[in-house]
Amino acid sequence: MIKKEVKNSSSLSQEKVDSFVDESLVRHGPRRYLPLSIVRPEEAARIKELTGVDTTGFRHEINNHDLRHAIKQHGDPVREAAVGQLPITQKDLKMIPQVLREYDQILPGSPNVNGKSVRYVKRVNGHIIVAEVLREERKTMAVKTIWKKPASVSHDTP
Repeated sequence: MIKKEVKNSSSLSQEKVDSFVDESLVRHGPRRYLPLSIVRPEEAARIKELTGVDTTGFRHEINNHDLRHAIKQHGDPVREAAVGQLPITQKDLKMIPQVLREYDQILPGSPNVNGKSVRYVKRVNGHIIVAEVLREERKTMAVKTIWKKPASVSHDTP
């Protein structure tokens, strides 16, 4: 497994995120990761309340495979309209760090075979919901998917 690291993720630029997203959607291949930021104390407290897991020192990350999966699963306007959701775009994927940094709520995630999960919700022309799985062995919170709902709809799992 090839891993792409940014040494100082606190200085991660939007340009690096944009480039990683763009490249992820056009280039297939081995799974690559981009660390985003360290979980802040207020996040860790809320996540522990929801999951029982202490995420102090964990790192948020995205990977190319899950970004492609998100677009494939939630990017079709017809399919998303049929379930009361808005289609996500490449621009939405590039907003993931902002949603994680400026969230309005952190909610419990769905039961998941990959581990415990949480959902970050941010109001942006409706609501953007970013689902992350807690990877306790790697001390990471991996973005698994993203979807959008109109403002008048609940934030339940798609």
